[in-house]
Amino acid sequence: MTNVKGSDGITRNRQTWPTEDEWSMCPADGISIAQMRGDPENADYDWPAKGRKGVDSGSFLGILRARTGGDLPFDMPTSAEWEYACRGESITTLGMTRFDEDNPSLTDVEKYAWCKSNSQTDEFVDQYGSGRTQKVGLKLPNLWGLYDMLGNLYEICLDYNLADENLDKADLPHQVDPVGLTDKTKAKFDKNGYLRQTRGGAYADGGSSYRPSFVHNTNVGEKYANGQWYGHRVFCPIASAEHTEVKADVPTLTFDAATREATIAYRITGTADKIVTIDIKTNGVSIGAQNFALLGGDVNKRVSPDYHRIYWRPDHTWAGHHVDTSVDNLTVEVKEWSVDNPPDYAVLHLGCASTPMYYDSVEAIPFGIQDERYKLDNIVFRKIPAAGRTWRMGGNRFFINANEKPHLVQLTKDYFLGLFEVTQQQYIQVRGKLGDYCDGAFTKDSFG
Repeated sequence: MTNVKGSDGITRNRQTWPTEDEWSMCPADGISIAQMRGDPENADYDWPAKGRKGVDSGSFLGILRARTGGDLPFDMPTSAEWEYACRGESITTLGMTRFDEDNPSLTDVEKYAWCKSNSQTDEFVDQYGSGRTQKVGLKLPNLWGLYDMLGNLYEICLDYNLADENLDKADLPHQVDPVGLTDKTKAKFDKNGYLRQTRGGAYADGGSSYRPSFVHNTNVGEKYANGQWYGHRVFCPIASAEHTEVKADVPTLTFDAATREATIAYRITGTADKIVTIDIKTNGVSIGAQNFALLGGDVNKRVSPDYHRIYWRPDHTWAGHHVDTSVDNLTVEVKEWSVDNPPDYAVLHLGCASTPMYYDSVEAIPFGIQDERYKLDNIVFRKIPAAGRTWRMGGNRFFINANEKPHLVQLTKDYFLGLFEVTQQQYIQVRGKLGDYCDGAFTKDSFG
């Protein structure tokens, strides 16, 4: 084992550095709020005064917005938005499955989270001998398919941390779309700015922080994230308009036996753009989205009213099945979605200006979400159905502190949230470099 001093002056113990591919798929740690959404000392980016509008065009989220034409207001989640997504509609402490006990055991936690007991390896430990971050998505997801929310890195939210927890002794009212503390004079403050809440657990934890309601009493400022334990998950609000059915022409499917290609022709009527997905059936039964996950043409994206075509090679995806049109009665159902009420999944390519691809099930995502491309140069989003939901935020009879006071919260919009924490490579794809902390202490160039 070698003791190595990073550019931040901290000496850490390192043995064998993880492979480049592995490290690229670990969460991007130490990314400050200033790098993520803009320097809050600039009045234009002040939260909550400027709301979701206050994002710097040169920040990670600002660049994402620009690459998608400015239509998608990517941001960091509030504490309420984070906790609701983490719970996955579960009322249990662990927030992962309806069958967990209220007071989970370490064995329960280890199924879903990286923590001190399962993150240590012979190859890598941090300066406290507490293990290491792990590649995203290796543990079980919660009920909405989100990974690592309870343990890999702490996740930074927009809400300010209270300077004095005794200020929060009164019963909290029923809150609608809460934004957290709005009086900065009551927020924690140090040389890095006003401190923010962090949620979930980290790889170095071994205690009771692995629960959706826990708010860390940490020193995460606006200009510096104070260490390698903190990361981000991308959020995007959805207008949540009512979905209205639009009658469209019946799609047609033709199959060319020579080229082995099926062509689906359809028409979008009306005047509004739609997001289009499809279901392919044989003899009236869906063949399963995983069997037509690779499609070409105008599908799984926003399309304008007009005539359109979709292309499918059954032999590339429908394993073991030889299409015979004399036997297989293949039909197609074209699904139209309002732009304000999209399907459950979206995938955004990070390498260039692009618009998301949309999918109505996780099985429809090409190659499966564990494919490395979704941890390196694409972000996968899951729609969280929150509009109009009233729920109890905060702790339960086993765990409660000043930051976990139970109270009713109502969220008025659905939203997208990243399936995974933002990884090292995803951050590089957008900003062209790692964060300030990673630039110094956590690059292979620093440690040899």
